[in-house]
Amino acid sequence: MNSKHLNDLMSFLDDSPCNFYAVKTISERLDKAGFTRLDRRDAWNLVKAASITQPRTIPRFLPL
Repeated sequence: MNSKHLNDLMSFLDDSPCNFYAVKTISERLDKAGFTRLDRRDAWNLVKAASITQPRTIPRFLPL
């Protein structure tokens, strides 16, 4: 593991003292990376090879 990945891991652990903060941190990182949130109450217009998440207590990553 190189130092960049190790620093990123340490930053994630520092920002996530419990599971609720881990979900928040992951959600923020996915938003920043350009993922699109889907609300399970809405109709979805899925696009092949899109980066999407379905927010819940724990984000789920939906493969297309």
